[in-house]
Amino acid sequence: MIDYTTLNVSVLFVSIFVAIIVWFFFSFVLKVFVKRTQNEIDDQILKIVKRPVFWTIIFIGVYFFLKPVSDSSVYLEVLQHTIVTLVIILWIWESLRVSKIVFSEIESRHGKYSDVVPFLNNITRFTVFVVALFILLETWGVNIGPLIASAGIAGLGVAFAARETISNFFGGMSIFFDKPYKIGDYVIIEGKHRGVVIDIGMRSTKVKTRDNVLITIPNSTMITNAVINETGFDPKLRVRLPLQVAYSTELEKAEQVIIKTLKDNKNVLKEPEPVVRYRSFDDSGISLEALFSIEQPKEKGVIVHQMIIDIHKNLNKEGISIPFPQRDVHLHKQQG
Repeated sequence: MIDYTTLNVSVLFVSIFVAIIVWFFFSFVLKVFVKRTQNEIDDQILKIVKRPVFWTIIFIGVYFFLKPVSDSSVYLEVLQHTIVTLVIILWIWESLRVSKIVFSEIESRHGKYSDVVPFLNNITRFTVFVVALFILLETWGVNIGPLIASAGIAGLGVAFAARETISNFFGGMSIFFDKPYKIGDYVIIEGKHRGVVIDIGMRSTKVKTRDNVLITIPNSTMITNAVINETGFDPKLRVRLPLQVAYSTELEKAEQVIIKTLKDNKNVLKEPEPVVRYRSFDDSGISLEALFSIEQPKEKGVIVHQMIIDIHKNLNKEGISIPFPQRDVHLHKQQG
């Protein structure tokens, strides 16, 4: 027959022995490895996690040491539940400390997303508390089924009432991870708003236009509509300047004049070389595009302004006319 008292005492001593070994392992073995890393966050996390792991092993030994042969002892059952509660509270406390360290590190490394970090930290803390509460209630024999059902219904109500906020939040998360644009990029939104991104928040993105107008756009709009990032992966921007020449124009000569004008401008990059592409025969003349690249997208408006002046002046100097719409009106005189 098994001597439960001897077995329980053995389990207690074994747990204490294992806890000491684990403490030694964390304090010396793992510490050597984490010291080789460049940052200190793993050292801090290791120092925090060591304590709950040690005490959890001890509490497990005490739990089984107090486990009675029969379930008739109410006091021992309450004591066991208390031990489980202490373990859960210990892990909650240390988890929150780890969470604070991790999010502080993220905030220090990615300062431009500083408004995201506190929100994520609060969400993490709330989740930890809710999960821990349900575990504690289940430990003490409280039926959490109705609570979960009530929480689900309440959550649906809150989600419906705050659907716009939630949509903007997930839009901000999508921008945070996908990075379709970043602060300092020049973007065109919905084909009409062009400016530099000056702030990316959890709910909205702020864009300052060339007219010094601040536009605040919900993040849900930013991820569901086309956003043209003129800066993109390369800060160089290719500019398309449409124009027309008359049908009587010698096209090779017009092309040479336009390309020389583009190359003479210091703001036009040498690589890739500027080119001219003829596009179509239109009512008033032949349509073409002058294609060239510039270094800074924010200077596009000023550079295009100057290029139109220079191209117009040089074409006129060479006797090449830029046509304007013309209509012939025929009058018919009726006889009789």
